[in-house]
Amino acid sequence: MANTVSSKSTTVSKSKSSGPDLTELNADLQAASGRLLETTGAMQSFTQALAASQFREFVDYMGRPWYGFWFNLLIGVARGLGFVIGATVVVAFMVWIMSRVLNQLPVVGEFFDTLSQYLSQDHLEQIQNQSFTESFNQMMNQYKTNLLENYQTPTP
Repeated sequence: MANTVSSKSTTVSKSKSSGPDLTELNADLQAASGRLLETTGAMQSFTQALAASQFREFVDYMGRPWYGFWFNLLIGVARGLGFVIGATVVVAFMVWIMSRVLNQLPVVGEFFDTLSQYLSQDHLEQIQNQSFTESFNQMMNQYKTNLLENYQTPTP
């Protein structure tokens, strides 16, 4: 134990007598300032990335659950309405094209002509007053008679 005390006292006395090494302290200080600048640069780039990613808005959004509920409800209604309007336009366009193409075919074209005549303004009131099945059966019977009259084969 005496050896350790004496060695400690000699080390202490040595450091007091020789003084601090300024070049080592300067090198340590420059290394620490370099690391501080790197950390500061990394922190600045991190804060810029957070600002660019709108993290603050996300935190605000998560802090107000009712806002999220109503916002998502409105977005869902808008998507549903857009889907319905878009589907209506596409189906109407396809029906219009099909009516132009299918009217040119021999048997099917006559059916569509009969259908379009039956759905004209004159027959719409009759369709509304009667049940759908009755009016559809009436239209099909008219189509069958027209088809039989137009395509009867002559008997030899």
